[in-house]
Amino acid sequence: MRALGEDLAACCRLDPPVQRLARIAQSFLKAADPDAILAAVRGAGLLPLFYERGRALKYVWPGDFEDAARAAYAASLTRAAMEDLLAGRFLAAAREAPARVILLKGIALRQRVYPDPAVRPMADLDAWVHPADRDHLHEALLAAGYRLRDGAEAYRAIRRCGCDTVYLSSLENHPLDLHWGFHHFERYQGAWQIDPDRLWSDSVSDPSRPGVRYLPLDLELLHLAFHAGAGHGFRGGVWRMDLWEWLARWGGSLDWDETWRKGEALKACTSLAWAVRLLARSHGRAVPASVAERLDRRLGWERLATGAMESFLPLPKRKPTFSQRFRELACVERGAPRAEAVCRGLFTSAALRAFHAARRRHYLTQAAGGV
Repeated sequence: MRALGEDLAACCRLDPPVQRLARIAQSFLKAADPDAILAAVRGAGLLPLFYERGRALKYVWPGDFEDAARAAYAASLTRAAMEDLLAGRFLAAAREAPARVILLKGIALRQRVYPDPAVRPMADLDAWVHPADRDHLHEALLAAGYRLRDGAEAYRAIRRCGCDTVYLSSLENHPLDLHWGFHHFERYQGAWQIDPDRLWSDSVSDPSRPGVRYLPLDLELLHLAFHAGAGHGFRGGVWRMDLWEWLARWGGSLDWDETWRKGEALKACTSLAWAVRLLARSHGRAVPASVAERLDRRLGWERLATGAMESFLPLPKRKPTFSQRFRELACVERGAPRAEAVCRGLFTSAALRAFHAARRRHYLTQAAGGV
């Protein structure tokens, strides 16, 4: 299974030779439970990519895998069109507010990195709003037909202790995750203290998409690595695919000294070091050798987590285990940031407990048929 995982990870590259695809196909055919392999690839969000790669190289996957991959690709392509429409509606609401917003994560990567939008699946639309404009945008979103997923009481609570809230669109209840702080995991809020005015002034535009703003390159890379590592322990294939494709697209344009300086200030260099280390093992070297060596020196005893980190196939969806938390903490800077993350993980703040209580009441009211 480990060798198969490495083959699957290598298929995340957008340039695998047909021989590599043939070897992966043989792994499927020899697997004791090919249905489990199919379920793992689907769970990792990589079925559309497998179909796109096979089609580009005129390769047909064996058995039921080809049909499943084709169906996943078609569904992802349809969903991508809907998500572009939703992004347009969100940006229109932001202009109406008016509010300063920046697109994040999946939608930004799809628009700036991936040539085929169907290859990058998305669960929600992520965006940052300047804290000074948050309430104006909130009213504009409600007027545009959005509703709060967790209810108004939970929104009032999370405004006091959190960094984001989730709205549901009137179109198929698609989630919009709106951030006004920069990291929504409460245990990491001691990091990522960014001046919002400076962030907005440093954001970049795309001439082909008027009115759309994105993070500056160095900050986008640090955010992707920190979210994938400290937030998710690098589990699943999409995070690594994102980082690999981002580095292939923008790595040559990056000022690595400035990126390192910002990473130190944001306490994100350890996550970036893990990202580069894991990509080197599963995909190949993604950054200049001097940068890789400098980042690798950042890791100390955290290398004990290497075996668990390198497992490519995703864990079943369940409550985080100790192993999961260990991988996440291994991506946080040593010293005060890691100690704070442990404390925040063990001892939930009173404000956050109030948020969870309000959210539970909202869901119970809905389940009982209330409004």
